[in-house]
Amino acid sequence: MTGIDLLRWSQEGILVKLHTSATDLLLDTYSVLCQRELSATIILSHALEFSQAESERLHAYRRERNGAQIGLSCGRASECRTADRNFWLTVWTTSDPKQESSELQLVLSCLTGHLGDYPVFLWSSDVPDSTGEDKLHSRLRALQVALLDIIHPERVFSVFGRSDLVKGFQRAWVARTGFIEEPESFYEALLTFCTKDTFRSSTQSESTRGTIRKAESTDLPSVSTLCKEFADTSVSL
Repeated sequence: MTGIDLLRWSQEGILVKLHTSATDLLLDTYSVLCQRELSATIILSHALEFSQAESERLHAYRRERNGAQIGLSCGRASECRTADRNFWLTVWTTSDPKQESSELQLVLSCLTGHLGDYPVFLWSSDVPDSTGEDKLHSRLRALQVALLDIIHPERVFSVFGRSDLVKGFQRAWVARTGFIEEPESFYEALLTFCTKDTFRSSTQSESTRGTIRKAESTDLPSVSTLCKEFADTSVSL
């Protein structure tokens, strides 16, 4: 593995690594994330987006410094890290004391974009409910110890991920920090998809389904009303 900084090595065989560069994260995890692209879509898409931005900045920096012709392949994180406030944590399990053979279990992202701080995103390489509660708790505990070494607990204002992961993270976080969880989830979504075998033409009329078109300036009043309704139901930070 090629992560930047070893944050914690426990006797339970859990390794937590810090990645301050999306490029370094992808060097360690790309093959696993691609194999599970359907469930890892948010973590993977953000990493690819930030990695491209890192490559472009490194490209511009090297050209400005020495005029050398280089490709867009980024070097190590020390050369092209995303930003001081952006990082990823990965959790690995291993039975090898030398840490030469490890299996990726969890990925956490803590990122800031154009709209401000993103929620913390959490992903697991296993399938839902396949990991015993004790094993999941020990991995989340190690992850949270590492996380609290980097950020203030108030930065974790929202956690987005698979329900069992988020609920497990929430229970451990409340016990560790004393923070009070929201009684109802701020946002809930179902992950679904269709294939060429399951896709069917709609039986609804076009007027019932609505239409898709390019927005116009005359749509602003309606859009602003929807935005205000959404903001009124949002959590105040």
